[in-house]
Amino acid sequence: MRFFSAVPRVLSIHLLAFASAVPAWAGWSVTPVAVRPTTAAIPNVAACNDGAFGTFVAWQEEMAPGVGTLRLQHLLATGDLDPSWPVEGAPVCSRSAGRPALGALPDRSGGSYVWWLEGTSLYVNRVESNGSAAPGWPVDGLGLGTVWSPTFRPSVIEDGSHGLYIAWTTGTTLRAHHLGPDGLGAGGWTNGPRLLVSTDAAASSQLWPDLALTDDGGMFLSWATASPDTDVVESAMRLSRWTAAGMPAPAWPFEGLRLGPFRPEPLGQTPFAPMLAIAADGRGGVFAHIGTLAGPPLFDTRLFRYASDGAIASGWPVNGFPIKSATYYNADLVGIADAGLRVHSDRHDGAIVEYPNPYSDAPAIIGVSHVANNGAVAWPSSVIALGHEVVVRDDGGFHAADFKCCGPANPWDWPALLGLHAEPDGAWSSHFEVHSEPLIPWYGDIALASTGDGGVVYYWSQNNIRYGLFARRFNPTQEVTAVGPTSTRPALSAIRFVPGSGIAARVQLEGGAARLELFDVSGRRLASRSISGSGTFDVTLPGTASLSSGMYFARLQTSGMSPAAKVVVAR
Repeated sequence: MRFFSAVPRVLSIHLLAFASAVPAWAGWSVTPVAVRPTTAAIPNVAACNDGAFGTFVAWQEEMAPGVGTLRLQHLLATGDLDPSWPVEGAPVCSRSAGRPALGALPDRSGGSYVWWLEGTSLYVNRVESNGSAAPGWPVDGLGLGTVWSPTFRPSVIEDGSHGLYIAWTTGTTLRAHHLGPDGLGAGGWTNGPRLLVSTDAAASSQLWPDLALTDDGGMFLSWATASPDTDVVESAMRLSRWTAAGMPAPAWPFEGLRLGPFRPEPLGQTPFAPMLAIAADGRGGVFAHIGTLAGPPLFDTRLFRYASDGAIASGWPVNGFPIKSATYYNADLVGIADAGLRVHSDRHDGAIVEYPNPYSDAPAIIGVSHVANNGAVAWPSSVIALGHEVVVRDDGGFHAADFKCCGPANPWDWPALLGLHAEPDGAWSSHFEVHSEPLIPWYGDIALASTGDGGVVYYWSQNNIRYGLFARRFNPTQEVTAVGPTSTRPALSAIRFVPGSGIAARVQLEGGAARLELFDVSGRRLASRSISGSGTFDVTLPGTASLSSGMYFARLQTSGMSPAAKVVVAR
Protein backbone atom coordinates (compact mmCIF):
# COMPACT_ATOMS: atom_id res chain seq x y z
CA MET A 1 0.00 0.00 0.00
CA ARG A 2 1.45 3.28 -1.07
CA PHE A 3 0.24 5.43 1.81
CA PHE A 4 2.20 5.08 4.99
CA SER A 5 -0.14 6.57 7.59
CA ALA A 6 -1.81 3.98 9.78
CA VAL A 7 -5.59 3.86 10.18
CA PRO A 8 -7.76 1.95 12.67
CA ARG A 9 -8.21 -1.64 11.57
CA VAL A 10 -11.98 -1.36 11.39
CA LEU A 11 -11.80 1.46 8.87
CA SER A 12 -9.86 -0.79 6.53
CA ILE A 13 -12.53 -3.45 7.09
CA HIS A 14 -15.28 -1.02 6.14
CA LEU A 15 -13.56 0.46 3.15
CA LEU A 16 -12.22 -2.67 1.50
CA ALA A 17 -15.19 -4.49 0.00
CA PHE A 18 -13.28 -7.68 -0.67
CA ALA A 19 -9.74 -8.87 -1.19
CA SER A 20 -10.15 -11.47 -3.92
CA ALA A 21 -9.38 -10.98 -7.60
CA VAL A 22 -11.91 -9.21 -9.82
CA PRO A 23 -14.02 -11.90 -11.54
CA ALA A 24 -15.13 -12.00 -15.16
CA TRP A 25 -18.37 -10.16 -15.90
CA ALA A 26 -21.08 -11.69 -18.02
CA GLY A 27 -22.50 -8.48 -19.46
CA TRP A 28 -19.42 -6.30 -19.78
CA SER A 29 -17.45 -6.26 -23.03
CA VAL A 30 -15.82 -3.82 -25.44
CA THR A 31 -19.31 -2.95 -26.65
CA PRO A 32 -21.03 -0.44 -24.35
CA VAL A 33 -24.11 -1.61 -22.50
CA ALA A 34 -27.21 0.17 -23.84
CA VAL A 35 -28.97 1.28 -20.67
CA ARG A 36 -31.60 3.33 -22.47
CA PRO A 37 -31.52 3.26 -26.28
CA THR A 38 -33.58 6.28 -27.29
CA THR A 39 -33.44 9.19 -29.69
CA ALA A 40 -34.63 11.48 -26.89
CA ALA A 41 -31.99 13.80 -25.48
CA ILE A 42 -30.53 12.97 -22.06
CA PRO A 43 -28.96 16.20 -20.78
CA ASN A 44 -28.37 15.08 -17.15
CA VAL A 45 -27.06 11.80 -15.72
CA ALA A 46 -26.18 10.77 -12.14
CA ALA A 47 -25.03 7.41 -10.74
CA CYS A 48 -24.09 5.68 -7.47
CA ASN A 49 -23.06 2.32 -6.05
CA ASP A 50 -25.84 -0.10 -5.01
CA GLY A 51 -23.94 -1.71 -2.11
CA ALA A 52 -23.74 -5.08 -3.91
CA PHE A 53 -21.12 -4.36 -6.63
CA GLY A 54 -23.71 -2.99 -9.04
CA THR A 55 -24.81 0.58 -9.74
CA PHE A 56 -27.85 2.82 -10.07
CA VAL A 57 -28.13 5.44 -12.81
CA ALA A 58 -30.66 8.30 -12.98
CA TRP A 59 -31.29 10.48 -16.01
CA GLN A 60 -33.46 13.27 -17.37
CA GLU A 61 -35.07 12.21 -20.66
CA GLU A 62 -36.35 14.96 -22.98
CA MET A 63 -38.13 15.03 -26.32
CA ALA A 64 -37.61 18.81 -26.36
CA PRO A 65 -35.33 21.05 -24.27
CA GLY A 66 -36.82 21.47 -20.79
CA VAL A 67 -39.67 19.03 -21.46
CA GLY A 68 -39.07 15.58 -20.04
CA THR A 69 -39.30 12.99 -17.28
CA LEU A 70 -36.88 11.52 -14.73
CA ARG A 71 -35.97 7.81 -14.68
CA LEU A 72 -33.76 5.39 -12.73
CA GLN A 73 -32.23 2.05 -13.73
CA HIS A 74 -30.33 -0.65 -11.82
CA LEU A 75 -27.35 -2.39 -13.41
CA LEU A 76 -26.25 -5.59 -11.71
CA ALA A 77 -22.61 -6.42 -11.09
CA THR A 78 -22.73 -8.53 -14.26
CA GLY A 79 -23.48 -5.48 -16.42
CA ASP A 80 -27.02 -6.70 -17.07
CA LEU A 81 -30.13 -4.59 -16.49
CA ASP A 82 -31.93 -5.76 -13.35
CA PRO A 83 -34.71 -8.04 -14.72
CA SER A 84 -37.08 -6.99 -11.91
CA TRP A 85 -36.99 -3.36 -13.09
CA PRO A 86 -38.87 -1.81 -16.04
CA VAL A 87 -36.70 -2.10 -19.13
CA GLU A 88 -37.19 1.63 -19.86
CA GLY A 89 -36.20 2.52 -16.28
CA ALA A 90 -38.26 3.06 -13.16
CA PRO A 91 -40.17 6.38 -13.11
CA VAL A 92 -38.85 8.82 -10.52
CA CYS A 93 -40.86 11.85 -11.61
CA SER A 94 -43.36 11.77 -14.50
CA ARG A 95 -44.04 15.50 -14.25
CA SER A 96 -42.76 17.10 -17.46
CA ALA A 97 -40.12 19.70 -16.61
CA GLY A 98 -36.55 20.73 -17.18
CA ARG A 99 -34.12 19.61 -14.51
CA PRO A 100 -30.79 21.46 -14.46
CA ALA A 101 -29.27 19.28 -11.72
CA LEU A 102 -29.79 15.83 -10.23
CA GLY A 103 -27.99 13.28 -8.07
CA ALA A 104 -28.33 9.69 -6.81
CA LEU A 105 -27.41 7.95 -3.53
CA PRO A 106 -28.02 4.36 -2.34
CA ASP A 107 -30.58 3.80 0.41
CA ARG A 108 -28.55 0.79 1.70
CA SER A 109 -31.67 -1.38 1.49
CA GLY A 110 -31.22 -2.29 -2.18
CA GLY A 111 -32.87 0.84 -3.56
CA SER A 112 -31.85 4.40 -4.34
CA TYR A 113 -32.59 8.02 -3.55
CA VAL A 114 -32.70 10.57 -6.38
CA TRP A 115 -32.67 14.34 -5.82
CA TRP A 116 -33.16 17.00 -8.47
CA LEU A 117 -33.96 20.61 -9.24
CA GLU A 118 -36.89 21.82 -11.34
CA GLY A 119 -35.82 25.38 -11.94
CA THR A 120 -35.15 26.43 -8.36
CA SER A 121 -37.51 23.89 -6.71
CA LEU A 122 -35.77 21.07 -4.81
CA TYR A 123 -37.17 17.51 -4.77
CA VAL A 124 -36.10 14.06 -3.59
CA ASN A 125 -37.63 10.62 -4.17
CA ARG A 126 -36.86 7.00 -3.28
CA VAL A 127 -37.16 3.86 -5.42
CA GLU A 128 -37.15 0.42 -3.83
CA SER A 129 -34.96 -2.55 -4.75
CA ASN A 130 -37.55 -3.94 -7.21
CA GLY A 131 -37.89 -0.64 -9.08
CA SER A 132 -41.22 0.31 -7.52
CA ALA A 133 -42.02 3.57 -5.77
CA ALA A 134 -41.21 3.51 -2.07
CA PRO A 135 -44.37 3.51 0.09
CA GLY A 136 -45.17 6.78 1.80
CA TRP A 137 -43.33 8.91 -0.75
CA PRO A 138 -45.19 11.23 -3.16
CA VAL A 139 -45.30 9.65 -6.61
CA ASP A 140 -43.44 12.53 -8.23
CA GLY A 141 -41.10 13.29 -5.36
CA LEU A 142 -41.07 15.13 -2.05
CA GLY A 143 -40.72 18.92 -2.39
CA LEU A 144 -38.31 20.44 0.15
CA GLY A 145 -38.24 24.10 -0.86
CA THR A 146 -36.39 26.38 -3.26
CA VAL A 147 -32.72 27.03 -3.87
CA TRP A 148 -31.19 30.40 -4.68
CA SER A 149 -30.42 29.46 -8.28
CA PRO A 150 -29.68 26.24 -10.20
CA THR A 151 -25.98 27.11 -10.03
CA PHE A 152 -26.07 26.84 -6.23
CA ARG A 153 -26.75 23.14 -6.04
CA PRO A 154 -27.69 21.44 -2.77
CA SER A 155 -25.24 19.23 -0.88
CA VAL A 156 -26.58 15.71 -0.31
CA ILE A 157 -24.87 12.88 1.62
CA GLU A 158 -25.80 9.52 3.14
CA ASP A 159 -26.50 9.59 6.87
CA GLY A 160 -24.53 6.40 7.61
CA SER A 161 -27.65 4.24 7.81
CA HIS A 162 -30.61 4.32 5.41
CA GLY A 163 -31.37 8.02 5.11
CA LEU A 164 -29.75 11.19 3.86
CA TYR A 165 -28.82 14.74 4.84
CA ILE A 166 -29.46 17.60 2.45
CA ALA A 167 -28.52 21.30 2.74
CA TRP A 168 -29.21 24.23 0.42
CA THR A 169 -29.10 28.01 0.26
CA THR A 170 -32.07 30.24 -0.56
CA GLY A 171 -29.80 33.29 -0.85
CA THR A 172 -30.05 34.99 2.53
CA THR A 173 -30.74 31.75 4.44
CA LEU A 174 -29.28 28.27 4.68
CA ARG A 175 -31.55 25.28 5.31
CA ALA A 176 -31.06 21.55 5.91
CA HIS A 177 -33.05 18.38 6.45
CA HIS A 178 -32.44 14.81 7.64
CA LEU A 179 -34.70 12.34 5.83
CA GLY A 180 -35.31 8.69 6.66
CA PRO A 181 -36.32 5.90 4.24
CA ASP A 182 -40.01 6.56 5.01
CA GLY A 183 -39.74 10.12 3.66
CA LEU A 184 -40.17 11.60 7.13
CA GLY A 185 -37.70 13.53 9.23
CA ALA A 186 -35.13 11.23 10.87
CA GLY A 187 -33.77 11.57 14.39
CA GLY A 188 -34.88 14.89 15.82
CA TRP A 189 -35.60 16.40 12.39
CA THR A 190 -39.33 15.73 12.59
CA ASN A 191 -40.82 19.08 11.56
CA GLY A 192 -39.54 19.49 8.03
CA PRO A 193 -36.47 21.39 6.81
CA ARG A 194 -34.56 23.31 9.46
CA LEU A 195 -33.47 26.95 9.14
CA LEU A 196 -29.82 26.85 10.23
CA VAL A 197 -28.38 30.19 9.12
CA SER A 198 -30.13 33.51 8.50
CA THR A 199 -29.03 37.15 8.37
CA ASP A 200 -30.98 40.35 8.88
CA ALA A 201 -29.10 42.17 6.14
CA ALA A 202 -31.19 41.68 3.00
CA ALA A 203 -28.21 41.90 0.68
CA SER A 204 -26.17 39.29 2.58
CA SER A 205 -25.82 35.88 0.92
CA GLN A 206 -25.18 32.36 2.20
CA LEU A 207 -23.01 30.49 -0.30
CA TRP A 208 -21.80 26.94 -1.06
CA PRO A 209 -23.25 24.75 1.70
CA ASP A 210 -21.35 21.47 1.90
CA LEU A 211 -21.94 18.44 4.13
CA ALA A 212 -19.81 15.63 5.57
CA LEU A 213 -20.86 12.79 7.88
CA THR A 214 -19.61 12.77 11.49
CA ASP A 215 -18.55 9.57 13.24
CA ASP A 216 -21.70 9.58 15.41
CA GLY A 217 -24.17 9.93 12.54
CA GLY A 218 -24.46 13.70 12.62
CA MET A 219 -23.21 16.17 10.05
CA PHE A 220 -20.49 18.72 9.48
CA LEU A 221 -21.77 21.77 7.59
CA SER A 222 -19.62 24.41 5.91
CA TRP A 223 -20.70 27.60 4.13
CA ALA A 224 -19.65 31.14 3.33
CA THR A 225 -21.46 34.37 4.20
CA ALA A 226 -21.00 37.29 1.81
CA SER A 227 -22.09 40.71 3.06
CA PRO A 228 -21.75 44.17 1.48
CA ASP A 229 -21.69 45.71 4.97
CA THR A 230 -19.21 43.89 7.18
CA ASP A 231 -20.07 46.21 10.08
CA VAL A 232 -23.45 44.47 10.22
CA VAL A 233 -22.64 40.96 9.00
CA GLU A 234 -19.11 39.59 8.70
CA SER A 235 -18.13 38.01 5.40
CA ALA A 236 -16.48 34.74 6.41
CA MET A 237 -16.19 31.01 5.75
CA ARG A 238 -17.59 28.83 8.52
CA LEU A 239 -17.81 25.23 9.74
CA SER A 240 -20.39 23.83 12.17
CA ARG A 241 -21.24 20.42 13.58
CA TRP A 242 -24.74 19.03 14.22
CA THR A 243 -25.90 15.88 15.98
CA ALA A 244 -28.13 13.26 14.35
CA ALA A 245 -30.97 14.71 16.45
CA GLY A 246 -30.54 18.10 14.77
CA MET A 247 -28.83 19.93 17.64
CA PRO A 248 -25.54 21.88 17.59
CA ALA A 249 -22.76 19.57 18.79
CA PRO A 250 -21.45 20.25 22.31
CA ALA A 251 -18.48 22.66 22.45
CA TRP A 252 -19.17 23.88 18.91
CA PRO A 253 -20.40 27.48 18.53
CA PHE A 254 -23.91 27.75 17.10
CA GLU A 255 -22.69 30.14 14.41
CA GLY A 256 -19.87 27.74 13.51
CA LEU A 257 -16.10 28.00 13.56
CA ARG A 258 -14.70 30.91 11.57
CA LEU A 259 -12.40 29.32 8.99
CA GLY A 260 -11.23 32.59 7.52
CA PRO A 261 -12.32 35.81 5.84
CA PHE A 262 -14.22 35.81 2.58
CA ARG A 263 -13.83 38.47 -0.08
CA PRO A 264 -16.41 38.15 -2.86
CA GLU A 265 -15.67 41.53 -4.41
CA PRO A 266 -12.69 40.52 -6.62
CA LEU A 267 -15.00 38.61 -8.93
CA GLY A 268 -17.53 41.40 -9.03
CA GLN A 269 -20.43 39.13 -9.90
CA THR A 270 -22.38 36.11 -8.67
CA PRO A 271 -23.07 33.27 -8.86
CA PHE A 272 -19.59 31.82 -9.08
CA ALA A 273 -17.94 28.50 -8.44
CA PRO A 274 -17.59 27.15 -4.87
CA MET A 275 -14.44 28.18 -3.04
CA LEU A 276 -15.17 25.98 0.01
CA ALA A 277 -15.66 22.20 0.33
CA ILE A 278 -15.39 19.63 3.13
CA ALA A 279 -15.04 15.84 3.55
CA ALA A 280 -14.93 13.53 6.56
CA ASP A 281 -11.34 12.47 7.24
CA GLY A 282 -12.10 8.93 8.49
CA ARG A 283 -10.86 9.70 12.01
CA GLY A 284 -13.82 11.63 13.34
CA GLY A 285 -12.64 14.96 11.94
CA VAL A 286 -13.02 16.83 8.69
CA PHE A 287 -10.95 18.21 5.79
CA ALA A 288 -11.76 21.74 4.60
CA HIS A 289 -10.55 22.89 1.18
CA ILE A 290 -10.64 26.69 1.06
CA GLY A 291 -9.96 29.13 -1.76
CA THR A 292 -8.94 32.72 -1.13
CA LEU A 293 -9.61 35.31 -3.81
CA ALA A 294 -6.73 37.73 -3.48
CA GLY A 295 -7.95 40.07 -6.19
CA PRO A 296 -7.75 39.66 -9.97
CA PRO A 297 -6.11 37.70 -11.30
CA LEU A 298 -4.88 35.63 -8.32
CA PHE A 299 -6.42 32.95 -6.15
CA ASP A 300 -4.93 30.60 -3.59
CA THR A 301 -6.28 27.28 -2.26
CA ARG A 302 -5.30 25.55 0.98
CA LEU A 303 -6.28 22.34 2.76
CA PHE A 304 -7.18 22.45 6.46
CA ARG A 305 -7.97 19.62 8.84
CA TYR A 306 -10.05 19.83 12.02
CA ALA A 307 -10.53 17.26 14.77
CA SER A 308 -13.96 16.17 15.99
CA ASP A 309 -13.97 18.90 18.66
CA GLY A 310 -13.22 21.67 16.16
CA ALA A 311 -9.54 22.03 17.05
CA ILE A 312 -6.85 22.03 14.37
CA ALA A 313 -5.85 18.39 13.81
CA SER A 314 -2.60 17.28 15.40
CA GLY A 315 0.39 17.95 13.16
CA TRP A 316 -1.49 20.28 10.83
CA PRO A 317 -0.52 23.97 10.55
CA VAL A 318 -3.07 26.57 11.60
CA ASN A 319 -2.93 28.07 8.10
CA GLY A 320 -3.33 24.70 6.38
CA PHE A 321 -1.22 23.18 3.62
CA PRO A 322 -0.94 25.16 0.35
CA ILE A 323 -2.43 23.42 -2.69
CA LYS A 324 -2.60 25.79 -5.66
CA SER A 325 -1.81 29.41 -6.46
CA ALA A 326 -2.72 30.61 -9.93
CA THR A 327 -4.26 33.27 -12.06
CA TYR A 328 -7.91 32.92 -12.95
CA TYR A 329 -10.22 34.22 -15.61
CA ASN A 330 -13.82 35.12 -14.83
CA ALA A 331 -15.04 32.53 -17.32
CA ASP A 332 -13.25 29.88 -15.29
CA LEU A 333 -14.94 30.67 -11.98
CA VAL A 334 -18.22 32.41 -12.73
CA GLY A 335 -21.40 30.47 -13.36
CA ILE A 336 -19.79 27.01 -13.62
CA ALA A 337 -20.49 25.07 -10.43
CA ASP A 338 -18.16 22.25 -11.50
CA ALA A 339 -15.22 24.67 -11.77
CA GLY A 340 -14.95 25.09 -8.00
CA LEU A 341 -13.22 23.29 -5.15
CA ARG A 342 -13.90 19.74 -4.00
CA VAL A 343 -12.21 17.42 -1.51
CA HIS A 344 -12.43 13.68 -0.83
CA SER A 345 -10.83 11.48 1.83
CA ASP A 346 -8.29 9.12 0.24
CA ARG A 347 -9.32 6.58 2.92
CA HIS A 348 -5.69 6.36 4.08
CA ASP A 349 -5.31 9.54 6.18
CA GLY A 350 -4.86 11.91 3.26
CA ALA A 351 -7.12 13.68 0.77
CA ILE A 352 -7.84 14.00 -2.95
CA VAL A 353 -8.42 17.66 -3.86
CA GLU A 354 -9.90 19.32 -6.94
CA TYR A 355 -9.25 22.97 -7.80
CA PRO A 356 -9.45 25.37 -10.74
CA ASN A 357 -6.34 25.08 -12.89
CA PRO A 358 -6.94 27.74 -15.57
CA TYR A 359 -4.68 28.55 -18.44
CA SER A 360 -4.87 30.75 -21.52
CA ASP A 361 -8.32 30.88 -23.15
CA ALA A 362 -9.02 27.15 -22.98
CA PRO A 363 -12.11 25.67 -21.28
CA ALA A 364 -12.17 25.65 -17.49
CA ILE A 365 -9.77 22.98 -16.24
CA ILE A 366 -9.86 21.16 -12.90
CA GLY A 367 -6.62 20.00 -11.32
CA VAL A 368 -6.73 16.77 -9.29
CA SER A 369 -4.02 16.11 -6.70
CA HIS A 370 -3.31 13.98 -3.66
CA VAL A 371 -2.37 15.57 -0.34
CA ALA A 372 -0.68 13.26 2.19
CA ASN A 373 -1.06 13.69 5.93
CA ASN A 374 2.29 15.55 5.98
CA GLY A 375 1.14 18.03 3.34
CA ALA A 376 3.05 16.51 0.42
CA VAL A 377 1.16 17.17 -2.84
CA ALA A 378 1.36 14.69 -5.71
CA TRP A 379 -0.47 13.60 -8.87
CA PRO A 380 -1.02 16.97 -10.56
CA SER A 381 -3.51 15.90 -13.24
CA SER A 382 -6.26 17.73 -15.12
CA VAL A 383 -9.80 17.11 -16.32
CA ILE A 384 -12.35 19.32 -18.05
CA ALA A 385 -14.51 21.21 -15.54
CA LEU A 386 -17.51 21.47 -17.87
CA GLY A 387 -18.30 17.79 -17.24
CA HIS A 388 -16.26 15.69 -14.84
CA GLU A 389 -16.60 13.15 -12.03
CA VAL A 390 -14.03 11.83 -9.53
CA VAL A 391 -14.34 8.55 -7.60
CA VAL A 392 -11.82 7.59 -4.91
CA ARG A 393 -10.82 3.94 -4.66
CA ASP A 394 -10.09 1.93 -1.54
CA ASP A 395 -6.37 1.78 -2.39
CA GLY A 396 -6.15 5.58 -2.28
CA GLY A 397 -6.06 6.07 -6.04
CA PHE A 398 -8.91 7.53 -8.02
CA HIS A 399 -10.81 7.42 -11.28
CA ALA A 400 -11.59 10.70 -13.02
CA ALA A 401 -13.98 10.96 -15.96
CA ASP A 402 -14.63 13.93 -18.23
CA PHE A 403 -15.81 14.88 -21.70
CA LYS A 404 -14.56 17.48 -24.14
CA CYS A 405 -17.32 19.37 -25.86
CA CYS A 406 -16.24 20.36 -29.34
CA GLY A 407 -17.30 22.67 -32.09
CA PRO A 408 -16.63 26.26 -33.18
CA ALA A 409 -16.02 27.38 -29.60
CA ASN A 410 -13.24 24.80 -29.19
CA PRO A 411 -11.37 24.76 -32.52
CA TRP A 412 -8.33 22.99 -31.02
CA ASP A 413 -10.17 19.69 -30.53
CA TRP A 414 -12.24 18.33 -33.40
CA PRO A 415 -13.76 15.08 -32.11
CA ALA A 416 -15.70 15.11 -28.86
CA LEU A 417 -13.93 12.72 -26.50
CA LEU A 418 -15.03 10.78 -23.46
CA GLY A 419 -12.04 10.30 -21.18
CA LEU A 420 -11.54 7.98 -18.21
CA HIS A 421 -8.35 8.35 -16.20
CA ALA A 422 -7.10 5.90 -13.57
CA GLU A 423 -4.46 6.85 -11.02
CA PRO A 424 -3.60 3.67 -9.08
CA ASP A 425 0.10 3.99 -8.22
CA GLY A 426 1.27 7.37 -9.46
CA ALA A 427 0.82 6.41 -13.12
CA TRP A 428 -1.80 8.46 -14.99
CA SER A 429 -3.40 6.21 -17.60
CA SER A 430 -6.31 7.16 -19.82
CA HIS A 431 -9.05 5.67 -21.94
CA PHE A 432 -10.68 7.80 -24.63
CA GLU A 433 -13.63 7.18 -26.88
CA VAL A 434 -14.61 9.33 -29.84
CA HIS A 435 -18.09 10.50 -28.97
CA SER A 436 -18.92 12.03 -32.35
CA GLU A 437 -17.15 13.99 -35.03
CA PRO A 438 -18.16 16.66 -34.41
CA LEU A 439 -21.07 16.89 -31.97
CA ILE A 440 -22.71 20.32 -32.12
CA PRO A 441 -24.29 21.18 -29.85
CA TRP A 442 -23.34 18.94 -26.93
CA TYR A 443 -26.57 17.82 -25.30
CA GLY A 444 -25.58 15.08 -22.91
CA ASP A 445 -23.85 14.28 -19.65
CA ILE A 446 -21.60 11.77 -17.89
CA ALA A 447 -21.63 10.01 -14.53
CA LEU A 448 -19.17 7.79 -12.67
CA ALA A 449 -20.08 5.26 -9.96
CA SER A 450 -17.87 3.05 -7.82
CA THR A 451 -18.59 -0.68 -7.98
CA GLY A 452 -17.21 -1.16 -4.47
CA ASP A 453 -14.42 -3.49 -5.58
CA GLY A 454 -11.92 -1.00 -6.99
CA GLY A 455 -13.72 -0.58 -10.30
CA VAL A 456 -16.10 2.00 -11.73
CA VAL A 457 -18.97 2.14 -14.19
CA TYR A 458 -18.79 5.06 -16.60
CA TYR A 459 -22.17 6.27 -17.91
CA TRP A 460 -22.70 8.73 -20.74
CA SER A 461 -25.58 9.95 -22.89
CA GLN A 462 -25.19 10.45 -26.61
CA ASN A 463 -27.29 11.78 -29.47
CA ASN A 464 -25.02 11.20 -32.46
CA ILE A 465 -23.53 7.95 -33.84
CA ARG A 466 -25.10 6.17 -30.87
CA TYR A 467 -28.38 7.35 -29.35
CA GLY A 468 -29.34 7.06 -25.71
CA LEU A 469 -27.63 6.22 -22.43
CA PHE A 470 -24.64 3.85 -22.32
CA ALA A 471 -22.26 2.29 -19.81
CA ARG A 472 -18.85 0.64 -19.59
CA ARG A 473 -17.09 -0.90 -16.63
CA PHE A 474 -13.41 -0.37 -15.79
CA ASN A 475 -11.21 -2.05 -13.22
CA PRO A 476 -8.48 -0.02 -11.41
CA THR A 477 -6.10 0.01 -14.39
CA GLN A 478 -7.93 -0.96 -17.56
CA GLU A 479 -11.27 -1.68 -19.16
CA VAL A 480 -12.87 -4.99 -18.18
CA THR A 481 -13.60 -6.84 -21.42
CA ALA A 482 -13.73 -10.48 -20.29
CA VAL A 483 -16.96 -12.37 -20.90
CA GLY A 484 -17.70 -15.41 -18.79
CA PRO A 485 -19.97 -16.87 -16.15
CA THR A 486 -21.12 -14.65 -13.34
CA SER A 487 -19.16 -15.28 -10.17
CA THR A 488 -21.25 -16.01 -7.12
CA ARG A 489 -20.54 -13.72 -4.23
CA PRO A 490 -21.74 -13.07 -0.71
CA ALA A 491 -23.70 -9.88 -0.13
CA LEU A 492 -24.45 -7.78 2.95
CA SER A 493 -27.37 -5.34 2.74
CA ALA A 494 -30.15 -3.65 4.74
CA ILE A 495 -27.81 -3.22 7.70
CA ARG A 496 -29.69 -1.26 10.37
CA PHE A 497 -30.38 -0.82 14.09
CA VAL A 498 -33.80 -2.10 15.20
CA PRO A 499 -34.84 -0.68 18.60
CA GLY A 500 -35.39 -3.50 21.09
CA SER A 501 -33.68 -6.09 18.86
CA GLY A 502 -30.26 -4.75 17.85
CA ILE A 503 -28.24 -4.76 14.65
CA ALA A 504 -30.06 -6.53 11.82
CA ALA A 505 -28.88 -7.27 8.28
CA ARG A 506 -29.75 -9.21 5.15
CA VAL A 507 -27.10 -11.73 4.15
CA GLN A 508 -26.86 -13.55 0.83
CA LEU A 509 -24.76 -16.73 0.58
CA GLU A 510 -24.18 -19.19 -2.24
CA GLY A 511 -23.34 -22.13 0.01
CA GLY A 512 -20.63 -22.58 2.62
CA ALA A 513 -20.19 -20.87 5.97
CA ALA A 514 -19.79 -17.21 6.93
CA ARG A 515 -19.66 -15.09 10.05
CA LEU A 516 -21.37 -11.71 10.52
CA GLU A 517 -19.31 -9.48 12.82
CA LEU A 518 -19.82 -6.02 14.35
CA PHE A 519 -16.98 -3.62 15.29
CA ASP A 520 -16.83 -0.23 16.96
CA VAL A 521 -14.74 2.62 15.51
CA SER A 522 -11.66 1.50 17.48
CA GLY A 523 -11.70 -1.92 15.79
CA ARG A 524 -13.02 -3.85 18.80
CA ARG A 525 -15.31 -6.74 17.86
CA LEU A 526 -18.60 -6.41 19.75
CA ALA A 527 -20.70 -9.26 18.40
CA SER A 528 -20.68 -12.09 15.87
CA ARG A 529 -22.95 -14.80 14.51
CA SER A 530 -22.28 -17.81 12.29
CA ILE A 531 -24.36 -18.39 9.15
CA SER A 532 -24.29 -21.29 6.69
CA GLY A 533 -26.22 -22.50 3.69
CA SER A 534 -27.39 -21.02 0.41
CA GLY A 535 -29.90 -18.22 -0.05
CA THR A 536 -30.91 -14.96 1.64
CA PHE A 537 -31.00 -14.72 5.43
CA ASP A 538 -32.33 -11.98 7.72
CA VAL A 539 -29.95 -11.95 10.67
CA THR A 540 -29.91 -10.12 14.02
CA LEU A 541 -26.67 -9.92 15.98
CA PRO A 542 -27.07 -11.02 19.62
CA GLY A 543 -26.23 -8.60 22.42
CA THR A 544 -26.56 -5.44 20.31
CA ALA A 545 -29.94 -4.13 21.50
CA SER A 546 -28.32 -1.90 24.13
CA LEU A 547 -25.67 -0.30 21.90
CA SER A 548 -25.01 3.36 22.60
CA SER A 549 -25.37 6.02 19.92
CA GLY A 550 -22.53 6.13 17.41
CA MET A 551 -21.14 4.59 14.24
CA TYR A 552 -20.36 0.89 13.92
CA PHE A 553 -19.05 -1.37 11.17
CA ALA A 554 -20.38 -4.78 10.11
CA ARG A 555 -18.39 -7.35 8.13
CA LEU A 556 -19.53 -10.59 6.54
CA GLN A 557 -16.44 -12.76 6.90
CA THR A 558 -16.14 -15.54 4.30
CA SER A 559 -13.34 -17.56 2.76
CA GLY A 560 -13.22 -15.23 -0.24
CA MET A 561 -14.89 -11.84 -0.46
CA SER A 562 -15.79 -10.05 2.78
CA PRO A 563 -18.29 -7.27 2.13
CA ALA A 564 -18.64 -4.63 4.84
CA ALA A 565 -20.98 -1.77 5.71
CA LYS A 566 -21.40 0.93 8.32
CA VAL A 567 -24.44 1.50 10.50
CA VAL A 568 -25.35 4.40 12.76
CA VAL A 569 -27.17 4.00 16.05
CA ALA A 570 -29.01 7.20 16.97
CA ARG A 571 -31.05 7.18 20.17
